[in-house]
Amino acid sequence: MDGIEDSQKAESMSGESVNRESGRGASSLQQPQQQEQLLAAMALLLGPETDYAKRMRASQRLAKAGPDILPLLLSTLQVAPEIATPPWPWWPPQYEQVSRLLVQLSQCAHLSLEELLHVPSLAQPPGPVLWTSVVEAAGLLPHAEHEPLLREALQAPWWTVRYAAAMAIANRATHFALGPDTREALYQLQHCDSELPVRLVASCALLRCGESSGLELLIQILQAAVPLEVRKATLFILATELPTSLAPEQKQHLNVLLLQALQDTNHQSALHAARALRSLATSSTLPELERLLTDTRMHTRLAALAALEELASRKTMRYAIQQQHISKRITSLLHAPELEIRRQACYTLAALGGEYATATIGTILLDVLHPAHLEAIEALRLLPEVLRPPVLTRVMRWLLHALAQPPEMVQVCALDSLSYLLWQARLQHRRTALHIITQALVESGSIFQLLASASSWVRQRTVELLSLLNAQIDEQRPTLLEMLHHDIDSGVRACIAYTLGQASAVWAIPDLLLALLDCDEHVAETALNALGTLPLRDDALITSALKELAAYQLPIGSLQERRPLAHAARVWLKKRNKAQC
Repeated sequence: MDGIEDSQKAESMSGESVNRESGRGASSLQQPQQQEQLLAAMALLLGPETDYAKRMRASQRLAKAGPDILPLLLSTLQVAPEIATPPWPWWPPQYEQVSRLLVQLSQCAHLSLEELLHVPSLAQPPGPVLWTSVVEAAGLLPHAEHEPLLREALQAPWWTVRYAAAMAIANRATHFALGPDTREALYQLQHCDSELPVRLVASCALLRCGESSGLELLIQILQAAVPLEVRKATLFILATELPTSLAPEQKQHLNVLLLQALQDTNHQSALHAARALRSLATSSTLPELERLLTDTRMHTRLAALAALEELASRKTMRYAIQQQHISKRITSLLHAPELEIRRQACYTLAALGGEYATATIGTILLDVLHPAHLEAIEALRLLPEVLRPPVLTRVMRWLLHALAQPPEMVQVCALDSLSYLLWQARLQHRRTALHIITQALVESGSIFQLLASASSWVRQRTVELLSLLNAQIDEQRPTLLEMLHHDIDSGVRACIAYTLGQASAVWAIPDLLLALLDCDEHVAETALNALGTLPLRDDALITSALKELAAYQLPIGSLQERRPLAHAARVWLKKRNKAQC
C-alpha cells in the first residue's frame, strides 16, 4: 500500500461529492482529524493482516460516515496495488467488506456500480482493486442487471478482475439465463485466457448454463499434468456442476477419467471423483470399482467404497450392485485392520440396504468382539428403509441391546444412532416411526437408567436424546432439575439448561434463575439464554433478575469470571427492549 496515503489526502482535498441529491462537498471530511481517522479505517480495511473483527469494525466506521466519503474511498481503491495474497484457490478477504461497503454507499448516493468506475475525479482506466471491488459488489446483487459490466470486466488486464467477473457471472447463472453475448465471452475466456483459474470458472459458468461445451477444458485438464489445486478444482466442478444430459461418448470418456482419478493420492480429489461418478456410472462401471476394492493402497479402496456409496443413491444402481454381489466383497473389508476402511465399508454396506446388508450389520452389532462393532452401530442408522416399521423394529431391538453394553463408547454410539433416527422421523413426519422409537425406549427403561451413568459423556448424550422426546422431559422433571444443580460435570448441567429452554419448559424458570449462580460461567450463560427462549406473556420476574445480574460489578482483582455474564445479561435486556419498541 505504498503511496496510497499521500494520494488519498490529495484526492480528498480536491475531490467533489458524488452525492447527486445533496450537491454538497465532502463537508464531513473537512476536519483533518476526522479525515485521518477515515484513512486509518481504510488502511485497516485493505490491510492483509487485519483480522475479521477489526476489518468489519473498520467497514462499519466508514459506512457511518455516509456517501460523502465515496471520493476518498474510490481514490484509495484506485491506487491500491493488486492484491495477490493469499494465493489461489483462496480469495483475498479484503473484498468481502469492501464490496458490501460499496453497495451500501452507492445506494445511499443513488449511483449505479458502473458510475463508480467513471467518477470524474478518478484516473482511467480503473485500477485492479477498484475493478475487483465493483465486480464483487455486482456479485452481491445477482438480481440486478449487471451483465454488461461483468462482460467488460472479463477483458481487464488483471487476472484477479477477470476471475472475480467470471465467478459473479457463474453465480448469476444459478438465478437467470445468461445472454448470448455473455456465453460467447465465457467461451472465449475458457479457451484463450492465460490463467487456468479463470478458465476453470468460465467452464463452471457454462456448465451452469447447461452448455456441455464447458466440459472441454475440464476433460483436457484431467488428461494433463497440472498442479494439484487445479486438478482438485476441476474434479470439484465435475462433482457439483455436471449437466444431466451428455452424449454417450462424453459419458464414457468421463467415466474412464474419473475411475483413474479415484486412484489419486489426494483424498479430496478422489472423493470429488467419487461424487462425480454418481450421475455418470453405469452397470458396466461396477466391475472396475469392485477391482479397486482389492487394491493394496488404502486411499484407493476408500475412494472406491465412497463411489459405491454415492451410486447407492440411484435405485437402479443399488439393485445392480446387489445383483453383482459386490456387497460380499464389501463385507470382507469389515475385517480390515484400518479403522477408516472398516467405517467406510460399514457406511457403504448400509447405504446399499437390502436384507443381506441389514442382516450383516445386525450380526456384527451383536458381536462385541467383531473389529467393526462400533462402526456397525454408527452405520445402522443409514439403512435406506430404516424408518419402515418392520426394519425399524429390528433396528430398535439391536440398538437397545447395544445400550446395555458397559463400554461408554458403545453406549454413546447407540445413543447417537437413536437420536439420528428420532430426528429423521420428526423431520419426515413419520408418526408411526416416532411411536415405535418412543415406545421401545419407554418400555425398555434403559434410556432413563443412563441418566445415572458414571460417564458424563453418556449422561450428556442421554439428555440430548431426551430433548427429542418432549413428553419424556416432563416425565423426567425431578431427575433433570436435580442434575441441573448437582451434576458434577458442567457440560451436563449446561446441556440440561439448553434442553429446558428448547423444550419451552416454563416450569423450569425458578431453577434456571438459580442456575444463573452456577460456579461455571458457561452453565450460567446457557441458563440465561434458555430463559430468553421461553415463551412468556409476562417476564417481569426474569427481567428483574437479569437487571440485578447486569448491574453486578466486582472491583478489579476480584472474581473476574462474573463480568462476562453481566455483559450477557445487559445484551439480553437490550434485545428485549428493542423487541418491545
